[in-house]
Amino acid sequence: MLIARTTNGRLYTVTLQGVVEKWDLGGLNGPTKEVILDKRHNAPILTRHLVSTPWGDLLQASAVLQIGCRRLAESVRFQICSIDSTFKMEPQETARAVLQHAMFIGLNHSACLSPNDFSGLKPGRIYFSVPWMTETKNFLLRCHNWKGVKLT
Repeated sequence: MLIARTTNGRLYTVTLQGVVEKWDLGGLNGPTKEVILDKRHNAPILTRHLVSTPWGDLLQASAVLQIGCRRLAESVRFQICSIDSTFKMEPQETARAVLQHAMFIGLNHSACLSPNDFSGLKPGRIYFSVPWMTETKNFLLRCHNWKGVKLT
């Protein structure tokens, strides 16, 4: 389960299956969770990540394996969608906003940063760590040379 804290102070998690949960850690009876998005699809998802943006949105970035590609570098693509205030996936304007920023995607923490604030970052890039999650290790063994992805 991957975690992102947004600018509004809420805590969100996403499972490998795509279930997004909102957690309330300040309840009188202890932490409570609410499933806010349960959109599963049949694509072979390698990893999922939640990313808070500087403008306050919550993004879900999914690394998807494209079946039938001859080269591994061509077979992994990231799909980026915004999770809007009604908790629906909205892909239309997300790509334009992300292309002006740099995303760091990893197993512990993910972030979307402006290259204007951090010299050396290039806009439209996704920097990621190799995703060796226990649940997917057997599936990912065939992706041992995963070095680059494309944004879709």
